[in-house]
Amino acid sequence: MYTHLGKRPADKVHLDHHIPENTRKAFEGLARRYKERELMISSVSAMLDYFVLRDHVRIKSHRIEFRADGIRFARVEPADLAGKKFSFTTQGLDPARASITADGMELAHHLIRENDQVFSIEFPPIPS
Repeated sequence: MYTHLGKRPADKVHLDHHIPENTRKAFEGLARRYKERELMISSVSAMLDYFVLRDHVRIKSHRIEFRADGIRFARVEPADLAGKKFSFTTQGLDPARASITADGMELAHHLIRENDQVFSIEFPPIPS
């Protein structure tokens, strides 16, 4: 979804608000779903970075390696993965034994067992 609410019309500068009531309620619903982690909200650039990282993962034996694409990422650093979550199927892979690396470097991560066939790897955010 993309939105741009724009400026107030020149003839309505005296209004206290310019967002219609139904739009405001829709955003409140989105905020609730975001807080409940039912949906993700992202900038387009962050979403594209996520897809580049996801599309360059190599899984071999019990190793999951995040690799650079050579265009957006010359190297994949822990900061590039911080705060992100990637899901995988367990098909042929024991998540508890998996080695998680970025360009050969072991990474701190949290393993989340979603169900018998899916697990996720979540990378901790960088402390501010």
